[in-house]
Amino acid sequence: MNDRPVEPDSELRDLVAAAQIGDGQALAALYDAFSDRVYRYALVILRDHEAAEDVTSDVFLGVLRNIGSFQWRQGSTFESWVFRIAHNVIVDEKRRLLRRPTVPLAEEDEMRLVSPADIEDSVIDAVELRDAWRNVAGLPKGQRRVLELRLVAGLSAEETGEVLGKSAGAVRVLQHRALTTLREMSRVPQGAGDE
Repeated sequence: MNDRPVEPDSELRDLVAAAQIGDGQALAALYDAFSDRVYRYALVILRDHEAAEDVTSDVFLGVLRNIGSFQWRQGSTFESWVFRIAHNVIVDEKRRLLRRPTVPLAEEDEMRLVSPADIEDSVIDAVELRDAWRNVAGLPKGQRRVLELRLVAGLSAEETGEVLGKSAGAVRVLQHRALTTLREMSRVPQGAGDE
């Protein structure tokens, strides 16, 4: 994964500029470009399809309301701006969900969430993926958020840091710790310590 924010291509700059002056087609194109990743990110955290759909809608309402104030700045990307909005909306939704019972995401849906279509053809890979995401769920919150943004949303360390209010170096440290912990978890044989 590239750790440096990429200079926005001229197409993205043009779309953002057009959206800032109210061009509906540009707004729709931005929605098409980012909505799937925002939805997956929300689904990984909330583990509820309906809530993830609602969050995705709320995120893009926030984008619509605030796009006029977005500015291109050094070290900041439009993508990290969108995911900062997503992060804030998801945190609010997670608080709301904690106040009401939910049905957990089915394991089959969980495996499809971040796996390519060909993984479904391999039962062993699917089981390993499910176990890996269960292990991720057991990580400390900061490490878990970093992996969700880096692996699910596909953000760089700098973009992830911008979303979480941390330096890129802190993001890399949290990612390293998370991956080290996950490697250690995978070395522990199933059932060890159950005696």
